[in-house]
Amino acid sequence: MRPWVPSRLAVKNKEVQGFCTQVQLITSLAADMFEGPGACCKVLIVTGSEVEDHPFLKGVPAAEKLAEKLGKSKDDLAILRAMNAPNRIARPLAVAPEVPGDRVQALRRAYDKAFSDPELRKAAEKMKMDLSLKTGEEVSRIVQELLNTPKPALASLKEAIQ
Repeated sequence: MRPWVPSRLAVKNKEVQGFCTQVQLITSLAADMFEGPGACCKVLIVTGSEVEDHPFLKGVPAAEKLAEKLGKSKDDLAILRAMNAPNRIARPLAVAPEVPGDRVQALRRAYDKAFSDPELRKAAEKMKMDLSLKTGEEVSRIVQELLNTPKPALASLKEAIQ
Protein backbone atom coordinates (compact mmCIF):
# COMPACT_ATOMS: atom_id res chain seq x y z
CA MET A 1 0.00 0.00 0.00
CA ARG A 2 1.32 3.44 -0.86
CA PRO A 3 2.29 5.48 2.23
CA TRP A 4 -0.24 8.24 1.58
CA VAL A 5 -3.24 5.87 1.28
CA PRO A 6 -3.68 5.32 5.05
CA SER A 7 -3.64 9.11 5.57
CA ARG A 8 -6.30 9.56 2.88
CA LEU A 9 -8.49 6.87 4.42
CA ALA A 10 -8.08 8.34 7.91
CA VAL A 11 -9.30 11.72 6.62
CA LYS A 12 -12.24 10.16 4.77
CA ASN A 13 -13.17 8.21 7.93
CA LYS A 14 -12.87 11.41 10.00
CA GLU A 15 -10.17 9.84 12.17
CA VAL A 16 -7.83 12.79 11.49
CA GLN A 17 -8.46 16.28 10.17
CA GLY A 18 -5.70 16.57 7.58
CA PHE A 19 -2.67 15.15 5.84
CA CYS A 20 0.37 16.27 3.88
CA THR A 21 0.92 15.15 0.33
CA GLN A 22 2.11 16.29 -3.07
CA VAL A 23 -0.07 18.37 -5.36
CA GLN A 24 0.50 15.83 -8.15
CA LEU A 25 -1.04 13.10 -6.01
CA ILE A 26 -4.17 15.03 -5.12
CA THR A 27 -4.77 16.24 -8.67
CA SER A 28 -4.31 12.81 -10.21
CA LEU A 29 -5.25 10.21 -7.59
CA ALA A 30 -7.31 11.96 -4.93
CA ALA A 31 -9.31 14.58 -6.85
CA ASP A 32 -12.54 13.20 -5.37
CA MET A 33 -11.41 14.44 -1.95
CA PHE A 34 -11.22 18.03 -3.21
CA GLU A 35 -14.15 18.34 -5.63
CA GLY A 36 -17.58 16.90 -6.23
CA PRO A 37 -20.04 15.33 -3.82
CA GLY A 38 -17.38 13.46 -1.82
CA ALA A 39 -15.20 16.53 -1.25
CA CYS A 40 -13.86 16.55 2.29
CA CYS A 41 -10.62 18.49 2.01
CA LYS A 42 -9.16 21.88 1.25
CA VAL A 43 -5.53 22.72 0.53
CA LEU A 44 -4.25 25.10 3.22
CA ILE A 45 -0.72 25.88 2.09
CA VAL A 46 1.67 24.83 -0.65
CA THR A 47 5.36 24.46 0.08
CA GLY A 48 7.69 26.37 -2.17
CA SER A 49 7.57 29.80 -3.74
CA GLU A 50 4.92 29.26 -6.40
CA VAL A 51 1.43 27.80 -6.48
CA GLU A 52 0.47 25.77 -9.53
CA ASP A 53 -2.49 26.94 -11.59
CA HIS A 54 -5.13 24.44 -10.54
CA PRO A 55 -8.72 24.87 -9.29
CA PHE A 56 -7.88 23.12 -5.98
CA LEU A 57 -5.25 25.76 -5.30
CA LYS A 58 -7.18 29.01 -5.88
CA GLY A 59 -6.34 31.40 -3.05
CA VAL A 60 -3.85 29.00 -1.43
CA PRO A 61 -0.63 30.72 -0.30
CA ALA A 62 2.87 29.50 -1.08
CA ALA A 63 4.89 28.93 2.11
CA GLU A 64 7.92 30.96 0.98
CA LYS A 65 5.82 33.94 -0.11
CA LEU A 66 3.90 33.80 3.16
CA ALA A 67 7.16 33.67 5.14
CA GLU A 68 8.51 36.68 3.22
CA LYS A 69 5.27 38.56 3.88
CA LEU A 70 5.62 37.77 7.60
CA GLY A 71 9.18 39.15 7.57
CA LYS A 72 10.97 35.86 8.20
CA SER A 73 14.79 35.80 8.00
CA LYS A 74 16.91 34.54 5.12
CA ASP A 75 17.75 31.47 7.23
CA ASP A 76 14.02 30.78 7.71
CA LEU A 77 13.52 30.96 3.95
CA ALA A 78 16.55 28.71 3.41
CA ILE A 79 15.00 26.16 5.79
CA LEU A 80 11.75 26.22 3.82
CA ARG A 81 13.63 25.77 0.52
CA ALA A 82 15.68 22.88 1.95
CA MET A 83 12.56 21.17 3.26
CA ASN A 84 10.85 21.58 -0.10
CA ALA A 85 13.78 20.46 -2.28
CA PRO A 86 12.50 16.87 -2.68
CA ASN A 87 9.10 18.16 -3.86
CA ARG A 88 10.74 20.54 -6.34
CA ILE A 89 12.73 17.68 -7.81
CA ALA A 90 9.68 15.36 -7.93
CA ARG A 91 10.90 12.08 -9.41
CA PRO A 92 14.67 12.30 -9.77
CA LEU A 93 16.86 9.78 -11.48
CA ALA A 94 20.47 9.81 -10.35
CA VAL A 95 23.76 8.39 -11.49
CA ALA A 96 27.11 8.19 -9.74
CA PRO A 97 29.30 11.33 -9.88
CA GLU A 98 31.93 9.54 -11.96
CA VAL A 99 29.52 8.84 -14.87
CA PRO A 100 30.94 10.70 -17.89
CA GLY A 101 29.18 13.92 -18.88
CA ASP A 102 28.29 12.65 -22.35
CA ARG A 103 26.44 9.70 -20.78
CA VAL A 104 24.59 12.02 -18.42
CA GLN A 105 23.55 14.17 -21.39
CA ALA A 106 22.44 11.07 -23.34
CA LEU A 107 20.31 9.94 -20.39
CA ARG A 108 18.78 13.41 -20.06
CA ARG A 109 17.93 13.51 -23.78
CA ALA A 110 16.35 10.04 -23.58
CA TYR A 111 14.30 11.08 -20.55
CA ASP A 112 13.15 14.27 -22.31
CA LYS A 113 12.26 12.26 -25.43
CA ALA A 114 10.26 9.71 -23.43
CA PHE A 115 8.30 12.43 -21.65
CA SER A 116 7.42 14.10 -24.95
CA ASP A 117 6.21 10.83 -26.52
CA PRO A 118 2.53 11.29 -27.52
CA GLU A 119 1.64 7.67 -26.65
CA LEU A 120 3.08 8.00 -23.15
CA ARG A 121 1.36 11.34 -22.61
CA LYS A 122 -1.96 9.91 -23.82
CA ALA A 123 -1.66 6.91 -21.48
CA ALA A 124 -0.73 9.15 -18.56
CA GLU A 125 -3.66 11.47 -19.25
CA LYS A 126 -6.02 8.49 -19.36
CA MET A 127 -4.72 7.39 -15.94
CA LYS A 128 -4.83 11.01 -14.65
CA MET A 129 -1.09 10.94 -14.00
CA ASP A 130 0.97 14.10 -13.93
CA LEU A 131 3.88 14.05 -16.36
CA SER A 132 5.30 17.47 -15.63
CA LEU A 133 9.01 17.22 -16.21
CA LYS A 134 11.95 18.71 -14.39
CA THR A 135 14.96 18.79 -16.66
CA GLY A 136 18.32 17.46 -15.50
CA GLU A 137 19.60 21.02 -15.44
CA GLU A 138 16.71 22.11 -13.17
CA VAL A 139 17.30 19.20 -10.80
CA SER A 140 21.05 19.95 -10.72
CA ARG A 141 20.31 23.59 -9.87
CA ILE A 142 17.94 22.58 -7.05
CA VAL A 143 20.47 20.09 -5.64
CA GLN A 144 23.24 22.71 -5.81
CA GLU A 145 20.98 25.22 -4.03
CA LEU A 146 20.30 22.62 -1.35
CA LEU A 147 24.04 21.93 -0.97
CA ASN A 148 24.61 25.69 -0.55
CA THR A 149 22.04 26.01 2.27
CA PRO A 150 23.66 28.01 5.09
CA LYS A 151 24.98 25.86 7.95
CA PRO A 152 22.89 27.68 10.61
CA ALA A 153 19.72 27.00 8.59
CA LEU A 154 20.63 23.31 8.28
CA ALA A 155 21.32 23.12 12.02
CA SER A 156 17.89 24.64 12.74
CA LEU A 157 16.23 22.23 10.32
CA LYS A 158 18.02 19.24 11.88
CA GLU A 159 16.91 20.36 15.34
CA ALA A 160 13.30 20.76 14.19
CA ILE A 161 13.27 17.32 12.58
CA GLN A 162 14.72 15.60 15.65
